[in-house]
Amino acid sequence: MLVAVLRFYLIFKVYYHFSEWSNTHSREISDINNVHSGVRFVLKCQLKKNPYRFLFTMFVGTILLMSYITRVFERAYYNTNPIITALSDSKLGFQDYSNFLNVLWLTTVTMATVGFGDYFCKSHLGRFMTTIVAFQGILLVSLLLVSLDRTTKLNQFQAISYEFINKLQARELIRHHSAIVVADVLRVCAYKKRKRVLIERGKKMQGSVTPEVQTQMDKQL
Repeated sequence: MLVAVLRFYLIFKVYYHFSEWSNTHSREISDINNVHSGVRFVLKCQLKKNPYRFLFTMFVGTILLMSYITRVFERAYYNTNPIITALSDSKLGFQDYSNFLNVLWLTTVTMATVGFGDYFCKSHLGRFMTTIVAFQGILLVSLLLVSLDRTTKLNQFQAISYEFINKLQARELIRHHSAIVVADVLRVCAYKKRKRVLIERGKKMQGSVTPEVQTQMDKQL
């Protein structure tokens, strides 16, 4: 079974022979620049040109392939172990690997390095494949983060535009707050002026002011 699993590297060989990066013209350009146009070069070019499509394909392919292999090993372990067979009758500690969705869940949480522990491998071969899945998940997640950083990174002209727009937005924000401050200052000055006028008017009319007028003046102050 392991020998059959190792043959899956032939998928990359087939992709290499039919890739646009390995045709005759591409190999001639690589030879001129003293570059070996092998499988690694083709994978690097594909990751550079279409990173998200490449990583999505790798994620889905790894999950499906490793789930199938893990299911084969774990079902063989459960079927050949009499103790496990007895547990399957009582449903005590039994993990149902006949359902492919359970194996997909195990592979997915392992690749995400989460590991909830509801499903785990008990056979040595299954543990070995799960370890490979974990390391491959770390690799693919790292490549995804690098691709995100490269996608969101601004080039020279984009950086200049970003800085210019950011300065314009900051200037508009300062202008808006300055207008609010000026309006508040003018409002305070108008209030003080009206208060001063009313106080002076009250002093002039101090002897002849009725209680009703005095109350109205206090309200205005």
